[in-house]
Amino acid sequence: MAQQEDSYRLEDADTAREMLRNDDFIEAYATAARLLGACLAFSPKNENAARSLQALREVYIAADWPFGAANAEAELLQAAELIALGACEDGEALATEYQRLFVGPGHLAAPPWGSVYMDHDKVLYGCTWVELREWMRAYDIEAEYNERVPEDQIGRLLVMSADVAQGCSDVLPELLGDHLLPWVGHYFDLLAAEARLATYQGVALLAKATLSDMQALLGITPANRRLYR
Repeated sequence: MAQQEDSYRLEDADTAREMLRNDDFIEAYATAARLLGACLAFSPKNENAARSLQALREVYIAADWPFGAANAEAELLQAAELIALGACEDGEALATEYQRLFVGPGHLAAPPWGSVYMDHDKVLYGCTWVELREWMRAYDIEAEYNERVPEDQIGRLLVMSADVAQGCSDVLPELLGDHLLPWVGHYFDLLAAEARLATYQGVALLAKATLSDMQALLGITPANRRLYR
């Protein structure tokens, strides 16, 4: 797919390509993205989300999480503390909080869809969602989950990025740089601020640190996108 003027850039394409051919690096990112993505794509009543939350609680994040340590040590420590604290949170309370933060009804203080931030009209299925769908078609990429949820939902995008990393890693920087990184830093700040339970505060911080580190490691300059929300 031809790059446009506002698309992502790589500081050193050769270095990025070498990293993306490192099986350990790819496996580490895919595992991290799947765990985080499941927590953000599904209610904690879902078996996949419940397993992923439990896995995060069992990881010694401050020392063993593979991303973020170099440039976000404080964020990792805070995320680890919050996720550990969240282990005491009631399952029904977590499900209610997921519904409030990710589904509605009613106003969502931190909507989890990219086009709500990057589309001028701040709508679902906006122009940036169309661009994502065109990108997926160009590379014959399908979203793993088929719920009636836009593909630019943050959890779905993270899981998709894990699939891309393992299936066609050369285009992972494009997915991150054009469709995730332009808005997720702002989104995760909103999510961490609006979440009332420690679990989702911690997941937001951990996801932000992970993607920020991926951006630094791969030398990605994200697409220049105006955010409208």
